[in-house]
Amino acid sequence: MTETPEIIYLIPGEDVDGAPCMVWCDDPAPSYACDPAEAVKYIRADKAEDLIAEARTEKDSAMDAETVAWGELERVRALLGELFLAFPPVQSKEQCDLMKRVSREIGGEK
Repeated sequence: MTETPEIIYLIPGEDVDGAPCMVWCDDPAPSYACDPAEAVKYIRADKAEDLIAEARTEKDSAMDAETVAWGELERVRALLGELFLAFPPVQSKEQCDLMKRVSREIGGEK
């Protein structure tokens, strides 16, 4: 016996008498006359559960990375807020150039 396929398709076809009906196939368009847009894809239940679990893991990882990035952004904002409160407003070109250099270095630019 062959292994159960992970994906099958329900496609328009014909019965043995040539009457139109829906048939199961492992290809969404087994011939040039078939339109893959008309195929309905079915995924084996155990594989669907694996795909859902994998998608959740990827989503959780992305959310964790986003949380870390927002935390880092808030830390830098707080640090800059302290900096601006500790020093008077920039009043010379030299002070402005120094602030630009600090901003570039904090931002990772060279």
